[in-house]
Formats: sequence, structure tokens, C-alpha cells
Amino acid sequence: EVLLKFAELLRKHGEENSVLESVDTGKLITDCINEVANDAPMHFQWYGELIDKVFGKVGPTEPSITSLIVKEPIGVVAGIVPWNFPLMMAVWKMAPALAAGCSVIIKPAEDTPLTAIRVAQIGKEAGIPDGGKMKIEPHYQRSLCAEQKCGEQANQGLIALWTSSTANYGNFGPELAIFDLPFIFKSLEDAKRISDEWLAERQCKLALENAGHICLSVYSSGGFRQLGNATKPVHEPDDMKGLKWRTTKSPVEFMLVKNWGATPTPYDWSQLYQGLQSGVVEGQYVASPWQHVAKLHEVAKYFTEIGGMWSGNILAMDAKQYNALTDQQRKWLHEAADAYGEKVNELDNAWIKNGEDAIKASAKEWYVPTEAEMTKWRAGAIGAWLDAKGTFEPEVAKRVLLEQGMDGFVAQLEAAGAL
Repeated sequence: EVLLKFAELLRKHGEENSVLESVDTGKLITDCINEVANDAPMHFQWYGELIDKVFGKVGPTEPSITSLIVKEPIGVVAGIVPWNFPLMMAVWKMAPALAAGCSVIIKPAEDTPLTAIRVAQIGKEAGIPDGGKMKIEPHYQRSLCAEQKCGEQANQGLIALWTSSTANYGNFGPELAIFDLPFIFKSLEDAKRISDEWLAERQCKLALENAGHICLSVYSSGGFRQLGNATKPVHEPDDMKGLKWRTTKSPVEFMLVKNWGATPTPYDWSQLYQGLQSGVVEGQYVASPWQHVAKLHEVAKYFTEIGGMWSGNILAMDAKQYNALTDQQRKWLHEAADAYGEKVNELDNAWIKNGEDAIKASAKEWYVPTEAEMTKWRAGAIGAWLDAKGTFEPEVAKRVLLEQGMDGFVAQLEAAGAL
């Protein structure tokens, strides 16, 4: 009855579905009407009529033995559908599987998914249960909780997945602090390569052991922080002397700005545009796409590309919830997290480029320091490394730097006793 109802509803919505197919694939509407409005409903009706006409068998045996051949559902059927006949190929897989009593998962082509999505909705209306689907409910921009609270709620089992900056993960432990050391990474490419190859896995294992959180992915969120100010060109640390420089509440950032010669001024992010405009603060150290989002380049026209502090984020899950998953569910979760990290990285690179291009178009100066000037910027970071001692393993940090050819910075840090 359900499949016959399905066929009836497909006929009822035949023209609507034909238009969707035409728009999605570029086919002639006449072809779509023939396939979608006629053939697809007929296919479901055929299998619906077949159900009570297919039987098992009694095997031929001696009189004392009964042998029955019984047809039973085989289990979950997965159907992967190409782009060129999206609805019909989905129907060819769905109708016989449903007639046999199997659950069905259809993965439509990402280029032509519309009719498959619509048919799934019609199937639910026909009475096909959809209790097997997984619902992911996202909450954006602290609408559910801030980073520390999200981690606490994950520990309590109130939410499943949560994201945090590597800096704010410090509320739970120092295992990810190495990602926030000034100039630990030379470029975005180096940060991704080293994180992917070994550093993220190593530090995340420590985070699991010490803080009870599974760190599923480490990724960039805005790239590197860059200097921007409303007063004058800044090419080396001496140029910052006397300027009131906005900082977050991070002690590492506070010490960094102080060592560069400016006056560190903790100031609320939401008020930063007005602060720069009014002169309450004169400079800031924020990832470039975030500067663009907040339109800081409208009031701060001088920029210096020093990199320094990488803006890392993590996708995490509470260990108790993770351990309750089956091996197969964990495999799916890690595959999804890996895909998430790759997609975020792709989007992040585009976001950084678009933000920096827009800033450069209106800036009075976007300055890239020479290597000699960068040595001075890194020297100003040594105090922050000394303050951070005990939150990272010196040999691990040294390995990260040497893998990027930063031997000179290693020598500076060792001479100061930071490594």
C-alpha cells in the first residue's frame, strides 16, 4: 500500500518534479516529463504490485523434514546516483529495495540533488518511515554557548560536537598551547603540513589523556594575525613605540605587544572600530579576514604583514560520548571530521585572500618586512616564549621550527633559555 501511495503521489507531483529535473540537469522538459512524471511512478507501482505475488518455496525433501526457502530483507541498501539521470536511477534502486523491506540510503550527485531530495520528502508523505536519518543541528556565533561553556556542556553530555580556538582550549589544559606560540609557523602551508603530518595527532592524544576531549580536527580560522594601525607606517618593532595597541586578554599577546615597544591595551573586540576611530587605541593585532569583516581597514590604514600568531581552531568531542560509539560510527566520524577540516581549509584560504585583497585596495600601506626586520619581530616574541614555558615541550617546538628551516629563530630561543 505504501509503494502504491508513493506512486500515486509521484504522479500527482509529476510536473513539479519534472521542472526540478529540467532546472537541475539542463534536460528538455519533454524528456523530464516522460522520465519523471511517467516512468518513475510506474516503477514504484510495478514493485508495489509485485510484493504480494512473490513467495518463498518449499524445498523437496523426505516426509520427515520440512525445508522452507524464505525471502527476507538483506539490510540497509546504499544507492549512489550519478548526475545524468538523477531521479530515475534513484528510483531504480529505491523501489526494489523498499519492496523487499530494506532501509535505503540514497546519495545523489552533488551537482543534481534536487529531485532526489524532493522524492525523499514525498516518500515520507506516502508513509515510508524516516527514523534512520541523522540530524545535525548547528548553532552559530555563540548562539548556544561560548567556547569554554561549550566544552563544559560537552563533558556533561548536553552537546555532541563543539569548536574552540586553540588558545581558548587552554581553559581545559595546555596541550594545544604549542599552536599559539608566536612565530611557531612560518606560513599557512607549513602550519597545515606539520599539523596534518604529526603535530595535531600528537597533541590531541595528550588532550584526550589529560582533559577528556577527543580532538577530531585542527584547522586554520583566519590564518595569521597581522598588524594594523591608524597612525603611521610600521616596519619594525621600534616604530610601535608609544602607540596604544589593542590586545585580547591573552597574556602571550600582551607580553608580545609590550616587547615590541607599544603600550598593550586590553580592549573589547566589539568596540574596536570605535576605539580606533576615536584614538582610544591606535593599533590592533587581528587575523586579516577578521579585520576586513569588522571593517577595521576603514579607520586603520597602515598594515604590516608579520604573521606571528596563527589562528588555530579545533573540532572536538567529549571522550565519554566518543567511547560510546561503535567502531563503525567512529570510523564515519573521523572520515567526516577529515573532510570537514579539508573543506574548512579550502574556505579559509579563500576567506583570507578575499579579506587581504579588500584591505590592500584601500590601505595607505601594506608592508612586508625584510628578513632582517623579521629577525627583530621574532626577537620581540622571545619573552612570550619564556612566559609560556611549562605549557609546551621544548623538543617538540624545536622540531616544528627546524622542519621549516627556522634555525636562526631556534638559536635565538635557545640563547634566551626559551628552549
